[in-house]
Amino acid sequence: MIMRKRAAALLILILSVPLTRARADDGYRLWLRYDQISDRPYLKQCTRSFSSVMITGDSQVLRAAGEELVRGLGGMTCSNIEMVGALKTCCYGSITCPGTTV
Repeated sequence: MIMRKRAAALLILILSVPLTRARADDGYRLWLRYDQISDRPYLKQCTRSFSSVMITGDSQVLRAAGEELVRGLGGMTCSNIEMVGALKTCCYGSITCPGTTV
């Protein structure tokens, strides 16, 4: 009798689980979410302010940080952020240069 109750409970549990595959963020996305900025005036300001990223230095850490910054700013502004190697003489946007002081 106990086995029948356990089998029935197990069957109910199995049938109550949806048959569709659960969709979850992977570990990378859980840690660094780069969803588009929802505040329209702020999004417009950020899009104008961040068009290029310049990293000074040539270490692996700085290159990885620059790539992550480009990915993050691009995701949050839904725009194409450019990685530049040197200051441009003619720049229509702003260059973000982390690690420098103005």
